[in-house]
Amino acid sequence: AAAFPELSSKLKYFDALDMVGYNYKEQFYEADHKRFPKLPIIGSENGHSLAAWKAVRDNEYISGQFLWTGIDFLGEARGWPIRGSLAGLLDTAGNEKIGYFRRKALWSSEPVLYLATRIDPADTGKTPGTPEMYPAELYRSWNYQPGQPIQIICYTNLAEAELFCNGKSCGVEARTDDREYIAWTLPFERGTLEVRSISSTGAPVKDTLESTLPAVKLRLRFWEPDAASRSCNPDAVDPAAAHRTVGLYRLNQIELDLLDEKDRLCTTENPLIRISLTGPGKLAGIENGDLSDCSEYAAPQRRAYRGKLIIYVLNPAEGGEKTTLTVSAEGYADSILCRKG
Repeated sequence: AAAFPELSSKLKYFDALDMVGYNYKEQFYEADHKRFPKLPIIGSENGHSLAAWKAVRDNEYISGQFLWTGIDFLGEARGWPIRGSLAGLLDTAGNEKIGYFRRKALWSSEPVLYLATRIDPADTGKTPGTPEMYPAELYRSWNYQPGQPIQIICYTNLAEAELFCNGKSCGVEARTDDREYIAWTLPFERGTLEVRSISSTGAPVKDTLESTLPAVKLRLRFWEPDAASRSCNPDAVDPAAAHRTVGLYRLNQIELDLLDEKDRLCTTENPLIRISLTGPGKLAGIENGDLSDCSEYAAPQRRAYRGKLIIYVLNPAEGGEKTTLTVSAEGYADSILCRKG
């Protein structure tokens, strides 16, 4: 990785390399490729801008890029109470952020339509971040105040798309090469938001957001590897093998979702979740992905974030008594999960 290729390229540093990485220096790609036409170049640390991605897309001699960063992490915080970097495509609980789907629209060869929303920046009186660079300002939600101006962003790699609100067309918009999304602004109206398009093969593609009711349920489920994860890890064919063994204990990852009465995820509610365990299991930690939440990881309570929470429990790896996990929050029925080993 060359942090300053404008200097190191003139000091024969590149002579020892089979491939050279450039950190945040896309502006030197073209000229340096002419100087070193046989030396492969890759982006070894790159920002999330559309221009940085286009440098890869439009130049065959650039083989790819590494984003800083794939997942949020502790440290490099921008200021209290934020305690880590928000630059990731995944949060610290492993959940896909809105920016993950923005990136998918840039890179995927499969058709992508993904809806996200925010209060119209023109209505907030604040200088907004752009949807390209600040997808953290967006929500996967269609819950606002009646009549409130809402900006709808559709991340897509398709040429155009049509938006519908409660079955009524809100117009067809085209995607241009200088952005990876299409946008509409509407006064909020409860119901269903749907975007539709046609793939290059002629197949219909759509994405939908529904207004949710207040959350009433806490759903618990064990995380299990999907088919893609199992193909990368043959040892995880047996779902139980996917849980890490730590000494005499197995680490179980348990996902909590806030659901309304129709079992829809409620992404705008963040109640305080209390954890209790009976049996031989031990609470290893709780994570919600919110870097502004400075709760202790081992504390038996934490707020949900965007409707989700991850709970880690150490359970004896070999048989024995069952561990029972109970979660509770004010206004919700308790949810219980049991596992032996």
